[in-house]
Amino acid sequence: MDEIKHALKSEFLLLIENEILLTWYKPKDLWIRFGNQSQTIKWQTYSLIRHLEQSGYVKKKYDESGNSYYSETDKLTEFRIFHCKQKAIKILTEKLNLIELEKSEKLIEIQLTRKLKKQLPEIDFCLKNYIRNNKNEIVSLDIQKNMISNILKNIELYIY
Repeated sequence: MDEIKHALKSEFLLLIENEILLTWYKPKDLWIRFGNQSQTIKWQTYSLIRHLEQSGYVKKKYDESGNSYYSETDKLTEFRIFHCKQKAIKILTEKLNLIELEKSEKLIEIQLTRKLKKQLPEIDFCLKNYIRNNKNEIVSLDIQKNMISNILKNIELYIY
């Protein structure tokens, strides 16, 4: 969808990420989802649909009464799947990196606390609890990491 340069493109991408197939819709069905319903947004919606139609992402259809509607094409369906997959991979990979960073910080805290524990044996019991809590958090981070890794391995199953 790189060929579409439009003010409402980002809002449209959010719409196709979160909605089922766009079938038998009118421009009004789109602009009511764009939040601001000013005249400018209404005209921009018509412009966006025109661009989408010219690029083959939507097509005009008519009902029995001759009313025109728009419907998504296979090209938009394929783009949605590709776009959602790429976005999910990017966000989940970033989350994995953050988890790994947090885990590393916890491991460093444990090492430093162990050193401190040797220096201050009179508060050994407090530091043991602190180390145990950090270890529990590391286990929780590992569980999250495994879940996200499994989702990434099977991303095709999660993208409609």
